[in-house]
This record gives sequence, C-alpha cells and structure tokens, in this order.
Amino acid sequence: MTSHAAKACSEFFQAPAALRGGAGNLIQRAAILALLARRAIWMTALCRMAPQAPASAALSTDEIAVIARLAHDPAVAGTLADTLTILAAIGGADEKTTRPRPLAVARGLSHLADLQIARRLRAAKYSEPK
Repeated sequence: MTSHAAKACSEFFQAPAALRGGAGNLIQRAAILALLARRAIWMTALCRMAPQAPASAALSTDEIAVIARLAHDPAVAGTLADTLTILAAIGGADEKTTRPRPLAVARGLSHLADLQIARRLRAAKYSEPK
C-alpha cells in the first residue's frame, strides 16, 4: 500500500460532523497510524519471505528514488532487503541489524512521506510565477 492509498483509506475513517474537533482528529490520526503500521508489518514480512524480490514489489518508484538519493547510491536500492535496511536506517535503526524491524520501517516511512511532501511543496512554490 502506497502513501497515496493510505491517504485514500484514511478518508474512510472521517469523523462525522458531531465528532469534529478533538475526538475526530484523534480518530483520523489513529486510522493513519494503523495503516502505516499495517504497511510496515506487511513490508517486513514480505522481506523475510522473499528478500531478493525487487524493491518495486513493496515501494513506489518515487519512494525508491528518494531512498536511493538518501543513501547517496542509486544502485543500492535494488532488492527489497537492501531497500528496507536503508529505510529502517532512515527510521533510526542500527545499520548492524540483519533484519529490519517494523517499528524502524514505520518511522522510516513516516520520514520518507515528510520528505515527499516537502519536495512537492517546494516544487509548487518555485513553479508558479510571481
């Protein structure tokens, strides 16, 4: 599930008008966190079953490009195991760990989403004439 799909699924959990405010925000945030956690667990399970699978099996091309750029080596993000190890390192895991943990992958995905949003905002800011 990509970040776009997670956003689309989180719209399912929109709070009714009566719950807008504190409770509605809490429901939305919990739904987004649940989707992010589900994706991280699914990706680590897929990596344990098929570590030599291509990274495109679980990540979008944009996500792979950002991970490769953060690793400063475009060829390093070839297999799913290598890519998830880099993603877990972005999330704060030790680089000595052999298998990425879901919590570190989830933190890496969150950081990756922040970087993608910043890139889109920067592109929108500098593409419009003033």
